[in-house]
Amino acid sequence: ADAVPDAETDSDSDTLADADAALPCVLGAPCVLSAPPPTCVEGRCDAVGACVPAPIAGCCRDDAECALEPLTSACGVPRCVAGACREERSPGCCEAAADCDDGVASTTDACGPDTGLCTHCYVGGACPSSPPDLVADFDAAGSSLALLGFPTADNAPSDGVAWRLSSRRAVSPPSAAWVGRADCPSYYTGAVDAACAPVDPAAQDAGRVAVTLRTPRISLGDAGPPSVASFWLFSDVEPYRGAAAEPDVLRVFVDSEVDGVTWEIGSSLGVGKSTGGAWRLVALDLAPWRGRIIRLRFELDTLDGQDNDHEGVYVDDLRVGPTCAAGGCCTADTDCAAAGPEGDACRLSRCVPTSNGAGRVCVDGPRAPGAACTACALDPDCADDDPCTLDRCGLDGRCVHEPFCCLRVDYLATGFEGSLGGWWSSPLAGSALWQLRPGAGFGAGDAAWFGVPGEDDYDAGEPVAGTLTSPPIALPADPPGDGGLEVAFALRLDTEWSDAPYDNPGGLDRLRLDVLTPSAPPRTLWTSDAIGGTTRGAWTVVAVPLDAFAGATVQLQLAFDSVDAERNDYGGAYVDDVAVRTRCAP
Repeated sequence: ADAVPDAETDSDSDTLADADAALPCVLGAPCVLSAPPPTCVEGRCDAVGACVPAPIAGCCRDDAECALEPLTSACGVPRCVAGACREERSPGCCEAAADCDDGVASTTDACGPDTGLCTHCYVGGACPSSPPDLVADFDAAGSSLALLGFPTADNAPSDGVAWRLSSRRAVSPPSAAWVGRADCPSYYTGAVDAACAPVDPAAQDAGRVAVTLRTPRISLGDAGPPSVASFWLFSDVEPYRGAAAEPDVLRVFVDSEVDGVTWEIGSSLGVGKSTGGAWRLVALDLAPWRGRIIRLRFELDTLDGQDNDHEGVYVDDLRVGPTCAAGGCCTADTDCAAAGPEGDACRLSRCVPTSNGAGRVCVDGPRAPGAACTACALDPDCADDDPCTLDRCGLDGRCVHEPFCCLRVDYLATGFEGSLGGWWSSPLAGSALWQLRPGAGFGAGDAAWFGVPGEDDYDAGEPVAGTLTSPPIALPADPPGDGGLEVAFALRLDTEWSDAPYDNPGGLDRLRLDVLTPSAPPRTLWTSDAIGGTTRGAWTVVAVPLDAFAGATVQLQLAFDSVDAERNDYGGAYVDDVAVRTRCAP
């Protein structure tokens, strides 16, 4: 027979390769699969000589697959790194003081006996005037997060929900980073009507939302004071379930570019998951990453499409940089600088606990969160067009407006005409809630009402409760005139006390007005105890002083709670013409 040239049997003229390919596939031997395999899978020869996918012994895909690995230290955490399980030391964790030595002479390092976490207090003299490593106010008009250097990722880019800039809320006006839809104030991905309400009555047509926001690279200093990250958070999400895998949680991670290992360092669970209609200040200890290049990653994952018809989460005034306090670590605001960096009169340093537990740190933030502040050099910088104020630049570099006559000024005025006017309704128990009641207003127009939708009372056959929360209100530190500040509203209240003597130790059918501030628990300003629990269906005007909150940014919250399911077939609470304003002295 004629010989067949090698070129006709081997297109690359490699007879050795042909010989290798012709070798039998020995059972259990490694082989090359026809398509790239997934993580922890490789090609192995089976009993009939075929190359088939087989699991790689000892390989892992995520930390959960390493959960049963034995640990050698109380600070050890089983992690999956580069496909292999290994024990990693939890950042900042300690068993003895020596574990906390950061090698920096200007800090005193200690292991908290109760927390098992390291603290690093700067004792190198006066606090250095180091600029922050990252400043993000999210205020670039007409821009996007990507153009600001904050890349985003989305599990479903076509569902309309993403990280974006929003001017709906901001702690440093005019805008903040927000997770939500472009057309409606929620992160619900299903179909909605013109009023942004879900078309599906059961709101079951939505999908999972998993979105990520990453900061630019941040190079942390390797000497001097330790670094901290801080930001302000507003969260309105699905109520807390207490589940092992809690949905709708904003989590914050550190991604280290040195070793590629990621650590979770905080979450919205640290402030209650939802923030109750107020902004909350969050601080995160970054001392374990001293001298490294990192990114922060903000991740919201709903895990499912259930109960996503909420406003979402906002992040604003993000700062990363060194922190220190007079005498070392701080225990009170007075240990921190009186003003912000470089003497910025519109900012203030506060002593706050870190959400990852490593003591308290001084954090720079707006002096009046949510309020506009004007720094000045000359009196003309402070002109406010108010004919009853003398405008000047104060010695602290902030504008001062001194009144010499009384001109009533409204800082909030809501008549509930056609909508709730930016107020946020949250049902807490049962099917009754705060909602718009057309044609039922004080004198004329519409009102806000607490009751069962489609009914004329709040009788749902079960206990009912709900809150109605205002937008943030920036109150002046020195209100014009000499009468102070007040909140006034028209009220029509019809409850079981409309036909019974008022004796209410259990708080049945009580209406309450609370004041919310970013850094303190809600404070009750007024309750319907003051009017015997009812107005018997007639309108009255309630006015309450607000002087104690001058200079603060506050929110009003109306709360109604039936407590029980009995005798709830009354008209409920109607509120109209809410005003926060100056009060002229008589």
